[in-house]
Amino acid sequence: MKKLSYFILLLCAVFSVSCSKDEPEISQKPGEEQPSQPDEDQNKPSDDILNITINEDGTTSNGQPYRNISDTEFWLNYIRYQVVGGHISVVEADYQEIGLTLNGEVIIPESINLKGNKYYVREIGPSAFDNCQSIESCYLPESLNQINRCAFKNCTNLTTIKYPKKIDEIYESAFKQSGIRSFECSSVNIIRSECFASCENLGQVVIHSADSIGQSCFASCENLQHVTFNNTNTLKLGGSLFEGCINLHELELNNVVVYGFAFYGCDKLNLKLNNAVLKYSSLNSKASSIHIKNSVIGTRAASIYYPDISKKISITSSTIKPDAFNEVFIDTIILDNIQLQSNIFKNCRIRSISILGFETVPESLIYQYDKDYPSRYQLFNVKISGVKSLTLPFATPPIIKNLFIDNVKEFIYNKNTYQAVDNLYVPDTISQETLDIYKSYEFKRSIGYKNLNVVPLGEYISLFDQFTEGL
Repeated sequence: MKKLSYFILLLCAVFSVSCSKDEPEISQKPGEEQPSQPDEDQNKPSDDILNITINEDGTTSNGQPYRNISDTEFWLNYIRYQVVGGHISVVEADYQEIGLTLNGEVIIPESINLKGNKYYVREIGPSAFDNCQSIESCYLPESLNQINRCAFKNCTNLTTIKYPKKIDEIYESAFKQSGIRSFECSSVNIIRSECFASCENLGQVVIHSADSIGQSCFASCENLQHVTFNNTNTLKLGGSLFEGCINLHELELNNVVVYGFAFYGCDKLNLKLNNAVLKYSSLNSKASSIHIKNSVIGTRAASIYYPDISKKISITSSTIKPDAFNEVFIDTIILDNIQLQSNIFKNCRIRSISILGFETVPESLIYQYDKDYPSRYQLFNVKISGVKSLTLPFATPPIIKNLFIDNVKEFIYNKNTYQAVDNLYVPDTISQETLDIYKSYEFKRSIGYKNLNVVPLGEYISLFDQFTEGL
Protein backbone atom coordinates (compact mmCIF):
# COMPACT_ATOMS: atom_id res chain seq x y z
CA MET A 1 0.00 0.00 0.00
CA LYS A 2 2.82 2.39 0.89
CA LYS A 3 4.53 1.62 -2.43
CA LEU A 4 1.32 2.42 -4.31
CA SER A 5 0.93 5.74 -2.50
CA TYR A 6 4.56 6.64 -3.21
CA PHE A 7 4.08 5.78 -6.90
CA ILE A 8 1.00 8.02 -7.13
CA LEU A 9 2.84 10.93 -5.49
CA LEU A 10 5.74 10.46 -7.90
CA LEU A 11 3.40 10.56 -10.90
CA CYS A 12 1.80 13.79 -9.60
CA ALA A 13 5.22 15.40 -9.19
CA VAL A 14 6.28 14.46 -12.71
CA PHE A 15 3.00 15.78 -14.11
CA SER A 16 3.42 19.06 -12.21
CA VAL A 17 6.97 19.59 -13.49
CA SER A 18 5.98 18.85 -17.07
CA CYS A 19 3.14 21.38 -16.86
CA SER A 20 5.44 24.03 -15.47
CA LYS A 21 7.88 23.55 -18.42
CA ASP A 22 5.07 24.08 -20.93
CA GLU A 23 3.94 27.38 -19.40
CA PRO A 24 6.77 29.59 -20.75
CA GLU A 25 6.16 28.25 -24.26
CA ILE A 26 2.47 29.12 -24.01
CA SER A 27 3.19 32.60 -22.61
CA GLN A 28 5.56 33.40 -25.50
CA LYS A 29 3.24 32.59 -28.33
CA PRO A 30 3.72 34.86 -31.38
CA GLY A 31 1.85 38.11 -31.05
CA GLU A 32 1.78 38.21 -27.23
CA GLU A 33 4.86 39.23 -25.25
CA GLN A 34 7.25 39.90 -28.15
CA PRO A 35 5.23 40.60 -31.28
CA SER A 36 8.09 42.23 -33.18
CA GLN A 37 10.42 39.25 -33.15
CA PRO A 38 7.98 36.77 -34.74
CA ASP A 39 7.21 39.37 -37.42
CA GLU A 40 10.92 39.58 -38.24
CA ASP A 41 11.18 35.79 -38.35
CA GLN A 42 8.17 35.59 -40.65
CA ASN A 43 9.76 38.03 -43.10
CA LYS A 44 13.17 36.39 -42.94
CA PRO A 45 13.81 33.77 -45.65
CA SER A 46 14.40 30.19 -44.57
CA ASP A 47 17.89 28.96 -43.80
CA ASP A 48 18.15 26.92 -47.02
CA ILE A 49 17.57 30.12 -49.01
CA LEU A 50 20.11 32.17 -47.02
CA ASN A 51 22.86 29.54 -46.78
CA ILE A 52 23.45 27.67 -50.03
CA THR A 53 25.85 24.89 -50.96
CA ILE A 54 27.03 24.35 -54.54
CA ASN A 55 27.51 20.63 -55.08
CA GLU A 56 30.31 19.14 -57.20
CA ASP A 57 27.85 18.12 -59.92
CA GLY A 58 26.62 21.72 -60.31
CA THR A 59 23.40 21.27 -58.39
CA THR A 60 22.55 23.36 -55.36
CA SER A 61 21.33 22.51 -51.89
CA ASN A 62 18.01 24.27 -52.45
CA GLY A 63 17.51 23.56 -56.14
CA GLN A 64 18.22 27.06 -57.40
CA PRO A 65 19.73 27.24 -60.92
CA TYR A 66 23.54 27.49 -61.05
CA ARG A 67 26.00 28.11 -63.87
CA ASN A 68 29.76 28.26 -63.49
CA ILE A 69 31.74 30.97 -65.29
CA SER A 70 35.26 30.59 -63.84
CA ASP A 71 37.01 29.58 -60.65
CA THR A 72 35.83 32.80 -59.00
CA GLU A 73 32.62 33.73 -60.87
CA PHE A 74 29.24 32.04 -61.23
CA TRP A 75 25.51 32.63 -61.72
CA LEU A 76 23.13 31.57 -58.96
CA ASN A 77 19.38 32.10 -59.21
CA TYR A 78 19.89 34.69 -61.99
CA ILE A 79 22.37 36.73 -59.93
CA ARG A 80 26.03 36.82 -60.88
CA TYR A 81 28.52 36.52 -57.99
CA GLN A 82 32.28 36.83 -57.71
CA VAL A 83 34.71 35.66 -55.03
CA VAL A 84 36.86 38.65 -54.07
CA GLY A 85 39.36 38.73 -51.23
CA GLY A 86 37.86 35.86 -49.29
CA HIS A 87 34.23 37.02 -49.58
CA ILE A 88 31.52 37.21 -52.24
CA SER A 89 30.35 40.28 -54.14
CA VAL A 90 27.15 40.66 -56.17
CA VAL A 91 28.25 41.65 -59.70
CA GLU A 92 25.14 41.86 -61.86
CA ALA A 93 21.71 40.34 -62.47
CA ASP A 94 19.58 38.97 -65.29
CA TYR A 95 16.88 41.64 -65.36
CA GLN A 96 14.55 39.65 -67.60
CA GLU A 97 14.60 36.53 -65.43
CA ILE A 98 14.08 38.61 -62.26
CA GLY A 99 10.76 39.68 -63.71
CA LEU A 100 9.68 36.47 -65.42
CA THR A 101 10.97 33.78 -63.04
CA LEU A 102 11.47 35.52 -59.70
CA ASN A 103 8.38 37.74 -60.04
CA GLY A 104 10.44 40.78 -59.06
CA GLU A 105 11.56 39.34 -55.71
CA VAL A 106 15.32 39.14 -55.14
CA ILE A 107 16.86 37.45 -52.10
CA ILE A 108 20.60 37.79 -51.64
CA PRO A 109 21.94 34.83 -49.62
CA GLU A 110 24.07 35.25 -46.54
CA SER A 111 26.64 32.59 -47.38
CA ILE A 112 27.55 30.31 -50.29
CA ASN A 113 29.55 27.12 -49.84
CA LEU A 114 31.65 26.70 -52.95
CA LYS A 115 34.15 23.86 -53.50
CA GLY A 116 34.27 23.11 -49.80
CA ASN A 117 34.84 26.74 -48.80
CA LYS A 118 32.19 28.88 -47.13
CA TYR A 119 32.07 32.48 -48.37
CA TYR A 120 29.92 35.25 -46.92
CA VAL A 121 28.22 37.79 -49.17
CA ARG A 122 29.74 41.12 -48.10
CA GLU A 123 28.94 43.64 -50.81
CA ILE A 124 26.66 44.67 -53.63
CA GLY A 125 28.97 45.66 -56.50
CA PRO A 126 28.89 48.91 -58.50
CA SER A 127 25.79 49.24 -60.73
CA ALA A 128 24.82 45.63 -59.95
CA PHE A 129 21.08 46.37 -60.41
CA ASP A 130 21.38 49.78 -62.09
CA ASN A 131 18.22 50.62 -64.08
CA CYS A 132 16.61 47.24 -63.32
CA GLN A 133 12.89 47.88 -63.84
CA SER A 134 11.86 44.31 -63.03
CA ILE A 135 13.01 44.25 -59.40
CA GLU A 136 10.27 45.07 -56.89
CA SER A 137 11.65 43.85 -53.57
CA CYS A 138 15.06 42.87 -52.27
CA TYR A 139 16.31 41.10 -49.15
CA LEU A 140 19.83 42.10 -48.11
CA PRO A 141 21.45 39.67 -45.63
CA GLU A 142 22.98 40.59 -42.28
CA SER A 143 26.39 39.55 -43.60
CA LEU A 144 26.38 42.50 -46.02
CA ASN A 145 28.54 45.47 -45.04
CA GLN A 146 28.93 47.48 -48.24
CA ILE A 147 26.62 48.76 -50.98
CA ASN A 148 28.60 50.22 -53.86
CA ARG A 149 27.85 53.20 -56.09
CA CYS A 150 24.75 53.10 -58.27
CA ALA A 151 23.94 49.60 -56.99
CA PHE A 152 20.16 50.14 -57.20
CA LYS A 153 20.08 53.42 -59.11
CA ASN A 154 17.01 54.02 -61.28
CA CYS A 155 15.23 50.91 -59.96
CA THR A 156 11.93 52.79 -60.08
CA ASN A 157 9.76 49.75 -59.26
CA LEU A 158 11.87 48.72 -56.27
CA THR A 159 9.69 49.73 -53.33
CA THR A 160 10.63 47.32 -50.54
CA ILE A 161 14.09 46.53 -49.18
CA LYS A 162 15.06 44.66 -46.05
CA TYR A 163 18.30 46.29 -44.94
CA PRO A 164 20.90 44.70 -42.66
CA LYS A 165 21.07 46.14 -39.16
CA LYS A 166 24.66 47.29 -39.63
CA ILE A 167 26.38 48.56 -42.77
CA ASP A 168 29.90 49.93 -43.00
CA GLU A 169 29.41 52.10 -46.07
CA ILE A 170 26.84 53.01 -48.72
CA TYR A 171 28.46 54.60 -51.76
CA GLU A 172 27.43 57.38 -54.14
CA SER A 173 23.99 57.23 -55.76
CA ALA A 174 23.39 53.70 -54.45
CA PHE A 175 19.58 54.13 -54.40
CA LYS A 176 19.25 57.35 -56.41
CA GLN A 177 15.94 57.72 -58.27
CA SER A 178 14.71 54.35 -57.02
CA GLY A 179 11.18 53.63 -55.80
CA ILE A 180 12.06 52.80 -52.19
CA ARG A 181 9.62 54.01 -49.55
CA SER A 182 11.76 53.94 -46.40
CA PHE A 183 15.27 53.50 -45.09
CA GLU A 184 16.01 52.27 -41.57
CA CYS A 185 19.37 51.12 -40.30
CA SER A 186 20.66 50.58 -36.77
CA SER A 187 24.22 51.51 -37.67
CA VAL A 188 25.92 52.80 -40.80
CA ASN A 189 29.35 54.40 -40.70
CA ILE A 190 29.33 56.43 -43.91
CA ILE A 191 26.61 57.29 -46.41
CA ARG A 192 28.10 58.93 -49.50
CA SER A 193 26.68 61.70 -51.67
CA GLU A 194 23.31 61.46 -53.44
CA CYS A 195 22.63 57.98 -52.08
CA PHE A 196 18.86 58.53 -51.91
CA ALA A 197 18.54 61.64 -54.06
CA SER A 198 15.35 62.06 -56.10
CA CYS A 199 13.60 59.05 -54.52
CA GLU A 200 10.05 60.26 -55.07
CA ASN A 201 8.43 57.60 -52.86
CA LEU A 202 10.83 57.93 -49.93
CA GLY A 203 8.74 59.00 -46.95
CA GLN A 204 10.69 57.92 -43.87
CA VAL A 205 14.34 57.75 -42.84
CA VAL A 206 15.52 56.34 -39.49
CA ILE A 207 19.24 56.07 -38.73
CA HIS A 208 20.18 55.12 -35.19
CA SER A 209 23.94 55.57 -35.50
CA ALA A 210 26.14 57.12 -38.21
CA ASP A 211 29.38 59.05 -38.63
CA SER A 212 28.71 61.06 -41.77
CA ILE A 213 26.05 61.54 -44.44
CA GLY A 214 27.22 62.93 -47.76
CA GLN A 215 26.25 65.86 -49.92
CA SER A 216 22.73 65.89 -51.43
CA CYS A 217 22.03 62.48 -49.91
CA PHE A 218 18.27 63.12 -49.64
CA ALA A 219 18.00 66.02 -52.10
CA SER A 220 14.75 66.32 -54.07
CA CYS A 221 12.96 63.63 -52.05
CA GLU A 222 9.73 65.56 -52.36
CA ASN A 223 7.62 63.20 -50.24
CA LEU A 224 10.07 62.81 -47.39
CA GLN A 225 8.18 63.69 -44.20
CA HIS A 226 9.77 61.80 -41.30
CA VAL A 227 13.50 61.86 -40.50
CA THR A 228 15.05 60.55 -37.28
CA PHE A 229 18.75 60.53 -36.44
CA ASN A 230 19.36 58.97 -33.03
CA ASN A 231 23.11 59.54 -33.05
CA THR A 232 24.97 60.07 -29.78
CA ASN A 233 28.32 60.76 -31.44
CA THR A 234 29.00 63.77 -33.69
CA LEU A 235 27.31 63.33 -37.07
CA LYS A 236 28.57 65.24 -40.12
CA LEU A 237 25.82 66.32 -42.53
CA GLY A 238 26.90 67.22 -46.05
CA GLY A 239 25.88 70.25 -48.06
CA SER A 240 22.44 70.36 -49.73
CA LEU A 241 21.52 67.30 -47.67
CA PHE A 242 17.74 67.90 -47.70
CA GLU A 243 17.62 70.45 -50.51
CA GLY A 244 14.24 70.42 -52.21
CA CYS A 245 12.48 68.25 -49.58
CA ILE A 246 9.38 70.39 -49.86
CA ASN A 247 7.18 68.28 -47.56
CA LEU A 248 9.61 67.95 -44.67
CA HIS A 249 7.81 69.76 -41.83
CA GLU A 250 9.60 68.81 -38.60
CA LEU A 251 13.26 67.97 -38.02
CA GLU A 252 15.28 67.83 -34.81
CA LEU A 253 19.04 67.28 -34.97
CA ASN A 254 21.48 66.81 -32.09
CA ASN A 255 25.29 66.62 -32.07
CA VAL A 256 25.73 67.51 -35.73
CA VAL A 257 28.10 69.44 -37.97
CA VAL A 258 26.07 71.01 -40.78
CA TYR A 259 27.45 72.19 -44.11
CA GLY A 260 26.14 74.59 -46.77
CA PHE A 261 22.55 74.71 -48.00
CA ALA A 262 21.62 71.56 -46.08
CA PHE A 263 17.99 72.71 -45.73
CA TYR A 264 17.64 74.89 -48.80
CA GLY A 265 14.20 74.64 -50.39
CA CYS A 266 12.60 73.19 -47.22
CA ASP A 267 10.23 76.14 -46.88
CA LYS A 268 7.74 74.34 -44.61
CA LEU A 269 10.37 73.08 -42.19
CA ASN A 270 10.42 73.76 -38.46
CA LEU A 271 14.05 73.01 -37.66
CA LYS A 272 15.53 72.40 -34.20
CA LEU A 273 19.31 72.24 -33.80
CA ASN A 274 20.98 71.33 -30.52
CA ASN A 275 24.72 71.08 -29.92
CA ALA A 276 25.41 71.85 -33.58
CA VAL A 277 28.29 73.40 -35.47
CA LEU A 278 26.92 75.42 -38.39
CA LYS A 279 29.32 75.93 -41.27
CA TYR A 280 29.39 78.25 -44.28
CA SER A 281 25.89 78.84 -45.75
CA SER A 282 24.37 76.09 -43.58
CA LEU A 283 21.54 78.46 -42.57
CA ASN A 284 20.68 79.55 -46.10
CA SER A 285 17.14 78.25 -45.98
CA LYS A 286 13.69 79.82 -46.03
CA ALA A 287 12.53 77.34 -43.39
CA SER A 288 9.37 78.24 -41.50
CA SER A 289 11.39 78.54 -38.28
CA ILE A 290 14.84 77.65 -36.99
CA HIS A 291 15.57 77.07 -33.29
CA ILE A 292 19.24 76.83 -32.33
CA LYS A 293 20.50 75.88 -28.87
CA ASN A 294 23.93 75.12 -27.35
CA SER A 295 25.56 75.53 -30.74
CA VAL A 296 28.31 77.36 -32.63
CA ILE A 297 27.26 79.49 -35.58
CA GLY A 298 30.28 79.99 -37.80
CA THR A 299 31.33 82.81 -40.11
CA ARG A 300 28.88 83.32 -42.98
CA ALA A 301 26.58 80.57 -41.82
CA ALA A 302 23.96 82.65 -43.63
CA SER A 303 25.40 84.52 -46.61
CA ILE A 304 24.51 86.73 -49.54
CA TYR A 305 24.37 83.96 -52.13
CA TYR A 306 20.75 83.24 -51.17
CA PRO A 307 19.77 86.29 -49.08
CA ASP A 308 16.28 85.10 -48.09
CA ILE A 309 16.57 82.94 -44.97
CA SER A 310 14.11 81.67 -42.37
CA LYS A 311 11.55 84.23 -41.27
CA LYS A 312 11.86 83.26 -37.61
CA ILE A 313 15.11 82.36 -35.89
CA SER A 314 15.76 81.84 -32.19
CA ILE A 315 19.26 81.31 -30.83
CA THR A 316 19.77 80.27 -27.20
CA SER A 317 22.90 79.57 -25.14
CA SER A 318 25.13 79.56 -28.21
CA THR A 319 28.22 81.19 -29.68
CA ILE A 320 27.89 83.33 -32.79
CA LYS A 321 31.04 84.12 -34.73
CA PRO A 322 31.68 87.52 -36.37
CA ASP A 323 30.08 87.93 -39.80
CA ALA A 324 27.84 84.93 -39.15
CA PHE A 325 24.94 86.63 -40.95
CA ASN A 326 26.18 88.41 -44.07
CA GLU A 327 23.85 90.43 -46.31
CA VAL A 328 20.74 88.41 -45.62
CA PHE A 329 17.12 89.35 -44.93
CA ILE A 330 15.80 88.29 -41.52
CA ASP A 331 12.20 88.82 -40.46
CA THR A 332 12.45 87.99 -36.75
CA ILE A 333 15.37 86.83 -34.62
CA ILE A 334 15.69 86.24 -30.87
CA LEU A 335 19.09 86.16 -29.16
CA ASP A 336 18.88 84.71 -25.65
CA ASN A 337 21.91 84.20 -23.40
CA ILE A 338 24.50 83.82 -26.13
CA GLN A 339 28.13 84.88 -26.39
CA LEU A 340 27.85 88.10 -28.37
CA GLN A 341 30.68 89.27 -30.57
CA SER A 342 31.09 92.28 -32.83
CA ASN A 343 29.87 92.41 -36.43
CA ILE A 344 27.59 89.39 -36.15
CA PHE A 345 25.05 90.92 -38.53
CA LYS A 346 26.83 92.51 -41.47
CA ASN A 347 24.75 94.43 -44.02
CA CYS A 348 21.60 92.54 -42.97
CA ARG A 349 18.03 93.75 -43.20
CA ILE A 350 16.38 92.72 -39.93
CA ARG A 351 12.73 93.48 -39.32
CA SER A 352 12.70 92.54 -35.64
CA ILE A 353 15.39 91.53 -33.17
CA SER A 354 15.06 90.60 -29.50
CA ILE A 355 18.15 90.72 -27.28
CA LEU A 356 17.69 89.02 -23.92
CA GLY A 357 19.82 88.32 -20.87
CA PHE A 358 23.26 89.74 -21.69
CA GLU A 359 25.89 91.47 -19.63
CA THR A 360 26.64 93.89 -22.44
CA VAL A 361 25.58 94.41 -26.03
CA PRO A 362 28.48 95.28 -28.39
CA GLU A 363 28.16 98.64 -30.11
CA SER A 364 28.95 97.03 -33.47
CA LEU A 365 26.69 94.00 -33.05
CA ILE A 366 24.87 95.00 -36.21
CA TYR A 367 27.24 96.48 -38.74
CA GLN A 368 26.53 98.10 -42.08
CA TYR A 369 28.97 99.79 -44.39
CA ASP A 370 26.67 100.82 -47.24
CA LYS A 371 25.69 104.34 -46.19
CA ASP A 372 24.25 105.17 -49.60
CA TYR A 373 21.19 102.98 -48.94
CA PRO A 374 20.36 103.36 -45.26
CA SER A 375 16.72 102.29 -45.63
CA ARG A 376 17.87 98.90 -46.86
CA TYR A 377 19.30 98.13 -43.42
CA GLN A 378 16.68 99.74 -41.20
CA LEU A 379 15.83 97.93 -37.95
CA PHE A 380 12.08 98.10 -37.57
CA ASN A 381 11.62 96.55 -34.12
CA VAL A 382 14.17 95.92 -31.37
CA LYS A 383 13.54 94.53 -27.90
CA ILE A 384 16.23 94.61 -25.21
CA SER A 385 15.57 92.96 -21.85
CA GLY A 386 17.70 91.88 -18.89
CA VAL A 387 20.82 93.61 -20.22
CA LYS A 388 23.27 95.00 -17.70
CA SER A 389 24.91 97.55 -19.97
CA LEU A 390 23.74 98.92 -23.32
CA THR A 391 25.32 101.17 -25.90
CA LEU A 392 23.17 102.27 -28.81
CA PRO A 393 22.72 102.29 -31.72
CA PHE A 394 24.99 99.22 -32.31
CA ALA A 395 24.26 99.85 -35.98
CA THR A 396 25.42 102.28 -38.63
CA PRO A 397 23.49 104.17 -39.89
CA PRO A 398 21.53 104.40 -36.64
CA ILE A 399 17.92 103.82 -37.65
CA ILE A 400 15.54 101.94 -35.34
CA LYS A 401 11.80 102.31 -35.82
CA ASN A 402 10.54 100.89 -32.53
CA LEU A 403 12.71 100.13 -29.51
CA PHE A 404 11.33 98.15 -26.56
CA ILE A 405 13.34 98.37 -23.34
CA ASP A 406 12.70 96.39 -20.15
CA ASN A 407 15.01 95.78 -17.20
CA VAL A 408 18.11 97.48 -18.67
CA LYS A 409 20.34 98.61 -15.85
CA GLU A 410 22.85 100.97 -17.49
CA PHE A 411 23.07 103.01 -20.67
CA ILE A 412 26.35 104.24 -22.10
CA TYR A 413 26.34 107.58 -23.90
CA ASN A 414 27.14 107.44 -27.60
CA LYS A 415 27.48 110.68 -29.55
CA ASN A 416 26.31 108.98 -32.74
CA THR A 417 22.87 108.14 -31.40
CA TYR A 418 21.14 111.35 -32.38
CA GLN A 419 17.71 110.42 -33.75
CA ALA A 420 18.65 106.76 -33.67
CA VAL A 421 15.19 105.67 -32.47
CA ASP A 422 11.80 106.86 -33.66
CA ASN A 423 9.68 105.32 -30.89
CA LEU A 424 10.83 104.12 -27.48
CA TYR A 425 8.42 101.83 -25.60
CA VAL A 426 8.67 101.06 -21.89
CA PRO A 427 6.17 99.18 -19.68
CA ASP A 428 4.19 101.13 -17.11
CA THR A 429 5.42 98.74 -14.42
CA ILE A 430 8.76 100.55 -14.14
CA SER A 431 9.34 102.72 -11.10
CA GLN A 432 8.80 106.46 -11.16
CA GLU A 433 12.51 106.94 -10.51
CA THR A 434 13.39 104.95 -13.63
CA LEU A 435 10.74 106.73 -15.65
CA ASP A 436 12.21 110.09 -14.66
CA ILE A 437 15.59 108.88 -15.91
CA TYR A 438 14.04 107.83 -19.22
CA LYS A 439 12.54 111.31 -19.60
CA SER A 440 15.80 113.09 -18.82
CA TYR A 441 17.80 114.95 -21.45
CA GLU A 442 20.89 112.82 -20.81
CA PHE A 443 18.99 109.60 -21.40
CA LYS A 444 17.37 110.98 -24.50
CA ARG A 445 20.81 111.84 -25.87
CA SER A 446 22.18 108.39 -24.99
CA ILE A 447 19.33 106.57 -26.75
CA GLY A 448 18.55 109.19 -29.34
CA TYR A 449 14.78 108.64 -29.40
CA LYS A 450 12.10 110.92 -30.81
CA ASN A 451 9.04 109.73 -28.91
CA LEU A 452 8.75 108.05 -25.49
CA ASN A 453 5.73 105.77 -25.06
CA VAL A 454 4.83 104.45 -21.61
CA VAL A 455 2.24 101.73 -22.20
CA PRO A 456 0.47 99.14 -20.01
CA LEU A 457 2.45 95.93 -19.54
CA GLY A 458 -0.04 93.81 -21.48
CA GLU A 459 0.00 96.17 -24.43
CA TYR A 460 3.80 96.39 -24.25
CA ILE A 461 4.07 92.61 -24.51
CA SER A 462 1.46 92.22 -27.23
CA LEU A 463 2.97 94.91 -29.42
CA PHE A 464 6.30 93.14 -29.57
CA ASP A 465 4.85 89.63 -29.63
CA GLN A 466 3.05 90.47 -32.86
CA PHE A 467 6.27 89.93 -34.75
CA THR A 468 7.77 87.16 -32.60
CA GLU A 469 4.71 84.94 -32.70
CA GLY A 470 5.60 81.28 -33.06
CA LEU A 471 9.12 81.52 -31.65
